[in-house]
Amino acid sequence: MASTKQMQARAKTLKVAKKAQVIGSALMDRLDAIADVCDMVPAGPKLVGNMYNDFHDDYVKTGDTGSVKHSFSDYLDSGRRAFVIMYNKRIAGFITLAQTLTNKTYVELVYVKPEFRGKDLSSLMYMWARQEQDAEAVELSYQRISGKEHYWTALGFNRFCPIPGQLGTKIALGLVSSNPKIGWDLTPQNLREIRSYVNTHDIRKTGTTVSI
Repeated sequence: MASTKQMQARAKTLKVAKKAQVIGSALMDRLDAIADVCDMVPAGPKLVGNMYNDFHDDYVKTGDTGSVKHSFSDYLDSGRRAFVIMYNKRIAGFITLAQTLTNKTYVELVYVKPEFRGKDLSSLMYMWARQEQDAEAVELSYQRISGKEHYWTALGFNRFCPIPGQLGTKIALGLVSSNPKIGWDLTPQNLREIRSYVNTHDIRKTGTTVSI
């Protein structure tokens, strides 16, 4: 028989799943509506252009940290792939995909130009990456996950894994994943507990997480 704590955990997971189902249905309808006017095109520095630096500037403005220490060409030379999203034949943003040590694909960067925001283009890129490129995860700061668990679950990324070497601060990085064999159910309670744990333990030594 499940313990009280296990039953509570299941109830909270179900709550997130139900909310994800509600918003997911509406989101999928909106994505279907724009799919015909969107296209994903493999890209290099010429197509991405200044968007790479604009991504960094926007990232910092929202409270995240980091700096572009290399050109986009150098960034891609590290084994990453880039694609731009075309909206009504105009470049509206970009996405980059990277590989883990176990050759699993994950989303590293997603950016939409200001004039194209509010059209669900970032959601469309996440779904495209998962369905067409077999991306199993998205790398995000905790502040981009916390409070949005239902949104990521609606997109199919319903698990969470901390990244070794990252703490549990709001700007630290973690992974939302679609792989049911790794991490924990993506719920507010699990996220809080994991953030607290990684702030006091070295998960590289404890083996608490499994990389995708």
